Amino acid sequence: MRHSPLAEPGILLRMIAPEPAAVAAPSPRTVARPGGVAWAAAVLAGAAVVVAIRAAAACERVDLPFGRHGLFGWWACGIVGLLAAVVVRRLPGAAVRFGWVRYGWAAPGAGLALVAAAFALGLPTEAPGALAAVWLLLAGLLGALLGGLARAARPHRLLGIGGGGAAAAFGTAWFAVASEPAVFGCAGLVLAVVALQSLRPGSERPADVLAARGRGRWVRAVALVGSVLLLGHALATVAPAAWPGGVALTAAAVAITAVVWPLPAWALLASAVAAAFAPWSLAAPDFAGIERLVASAGEAKVTYLRSAQELRLRVDEQLVDAVGPERGEAPLAATLVHALTQPGDRVLVLGMGAGRVVQHLAEVAERGLDVVDWRPAAGPLRRLLAADGPVVAPAETTARRAVPTPRIGGAAAALAALPAAARQAIVLAEPLATDGPGTDLAIQAELARVTAGGPVLQVVALDRTPAPALHALFTAAAATHRWNGLFVVGEAAVLVSAAAPFAADRVVPMADWGTAARWLAHEAHLGSTADLQRALLGTLPAAPPAGAVAATGVGRAAALAVLHAWLQPNPEPAAVGGAPGLLARWTAVQAELRAAAAKLRALHDDATGRAAAQALAARFLHLGAPRPELQAALGLPTADGVTLCAPAAASRRALALDPTFFRTPPAVCATLPMPVAEAGELEDLAWLPAPARLVEVASGDEPLAVALRARFPSRCARAFVAALAEAPLPPAASQALRELADPFVLREAAMVLVPRGRVRELLGLWRGDLAMPAELELLVRSGHEDRRALAAALRSRRDATCHAVLADLLEAPERDVRQLAAQALEQLLPARIPYDPDGPQSARHEAAQRLRSLHNRHP
Repeated sequence: MRHSPLAEPGILLRMIAPEPAAVAAPSPRTVARPGGVAWAAAVLAGAAVVVAIRAAAACERVDLPFGRHGLFGWWACGIVGLLAAVVVRRLPGAAVRFGWVRYGWAAPGAGLALVAAAFALGLPTEAPGALAAVWLLLAGLLGALLGGLARAARPHRLLGIGGGGAAAAFGTAWFAVASEPAVFGCAGLVLAVVALQSLRPGSERPADVLAARGRGRWVRAVALVGSVLLLGHALATVAPAAWPGGVALTAAAVAITAVVWPLPAWALLASAVAAAFAPWSLAAPDFAGIERLVASAGEAKVTYLRSAQELRLRVDEQLVDAVGPERGEAPLAATLVHALTQPGDRVLVLGMGAGRVVQHLAEVAERGLDVVDWRPAAGPLRRLLAADGPVVAPAETTARRAVPTPRIGGAAAALAALPAAARQAIVLAEPLATDGPGTDLAIQAELARVTAGGPVLQVVALDRTPAPALHALFTAAAATHRWNGLFVVGEAAVLVSAAAPFAADRVVPMADWGTAARWLAHEAHLGSTADLQRALLGTLPAAPPAGAVAATGVGRAAALAVLHAWLQPNPEPAAVGGAPGLLARWTAVQAELRAAAAKLRALHDDATGRAAAQALAARFLHLGAPRPELQAALGLPTADGVTLCAPAAASRRALALDPTFFRTPPAVCATLPMPVAEAGELEDLAWLPAPARLVEVASGDEPLAVALRARFPSRCARAFVAALAEAPLPPAASQALRELADPFVLREAAMVLVPRGRVRELLGLWRGDLAMPAELELLVRSGHEDRRALAAALRSRRDATCHAVLADLLEAPERDVRQLAAQALEQLLPARIPYDPDGPQSARHEAAQRLRSLHNRHP
């Protein structure tokens, strides 16, 4: 018997059931690509932008995303994203196919990828980076939640990963709008690509998304337009503002993305339109890394160079002037004006620049000032340039540094309006630029006419003056004035042109200057009129030398080439000889500090290198180790694990001295803990505190105190000396003033201590590397305790200026004083002069005479 089909199990159910719909084979156009390709393209796009930003680092315009980690953060994000995509594709339980993953797990997969991006952003362990990571984490979780809620509603299926990606991108934007636009641009680019991928639902095209009807139409349209605008803003923020070559790299990344996902032409056009209007978009470009924007007004802007902690004035993208702890042009120019003029003279200042020359001359308040400003665009920003830090101070606090109101006009018109001999001195206060008026022969003739042979001063910044402009200045000055001398202190220079040569013996001694003028000279590293003569590097010949040709380039090397071709060396006269002055000492110390920092950066990260670095930094502890490399090295261990300070404290002090130090730290400092703070202590500063408060905050070993003493040594020393006049300093303040002491500071301290009968306090400020202040000789004729303290201080001294005082102490009536003096003599001249503190008075007198004669022969 044959088996009947009707007897098969379930045959009746199959007979009454409808015919199953034929499953259409997917067209090649709708075949989904694997998630790995999507994430790889996204990471490549982000990497291209990061490469562009890395190339732009030399322009000092933008920050590098992830700090010193470079591309590692993006590749870590990409690898984790690829793993997340592979895992998500293998997970079961999804009922609906969507794009390149099962839709049920699409949003959680995006959440995992965004968590990876959050981890990458948090790599530098800096506070803003960690907050950005929190933003991304919350936005990723929001995307996962929206995707989970919308998985069952087919009209809202685009709300999941699209909403998560957009939320993450805009969350990052809201946080990074004021701090890290480069990070926002790169993150926005990657996340926008992810959001655009999510908007391609299977066989639907973007045009179909906009044409669709139903409750999800507006959601899809808003997500699509928002993603395109975000992509355009990312392109405009990162590429054009960073580096012109970045435009090509970013365009290549967009082309790769367009190949992977067929984007319509109108979407790319919308991106271009968004890029064109990017300056009015979510955020304006901001120099958040090496140099960041502080404020702008029209074509003028003030930026802050973090490494040197200086404020820069730019007009039409040209660097006009800069002020900061390491800029000495303004103090040098103001000191020369004070030395070359007399009280009551009228001084004309042409071109304010940053306004510091006028500010210093106004503080001295002994000369009449007439100011002409030819850059009115910089006027609204000049109060910011009068500050000590990058923080914008309230307008009412700038009254304490008020300067004369300038007249607006050009140099030629201002000079033509003045009769001959109308001014006793003229200062071109803006550092020489390509369009400086001092390079014009006609302007130089007018300057000589208005001053009638008086001094004309042109400020020059050797490290950023164009060599052709410097050559043109020398040519015009040599053809107009009878004498031209160039005064140089570090990178600052001032060309003085006059009818008669400069003579230091005709200048009022600096000891007779007012307090403000003396400290202004100290800020310019000049301690006496002899230092003024030493600062005169050379003079210009009456005609251009035969070998002087117009040099090219900008920077110290190009400027030095012009100086070597032009200057005739200035022989130091006998009247200036003798003991080195403040300028020679400062120059030598700076050279030693630069050499130590360079040597430290060349050391390897091993036990030997760390021990050598610590020993190198310890040599400058008496000066406070005023370099970030030296402060960091104090936290490195020796071979037996001993450090001079806590490693974390050393890192914080190095960051306070240079906020960009840990971008490229020395190799030997790799074991130091990275500081948590992103900004240095001085970056939260508008004005230095009042002198009384400055004494408190600049004392001790906190990072702020170390940074203040290293960056503002003259201002801090003046505050400490003023406090010393009121009462004896606490131990921490006395130690801080001891670090800041130099021959000038010791002389100023003696001027306030001697009239009050407190000469012994000067011993606590006298370091072993300094010559003995002459005021300490008063202790020899004072009481027993004073002589004993002086004899104890003379031990381990090597300076010849101590010989005469030590000879007097060898004949002191007190035995304990003679015994201390004998120890000092043995350390100073071992076994050279026999002396017994208990011997006969004639023998003691003979030893003292031999020491005095030795001092006379070897001053």
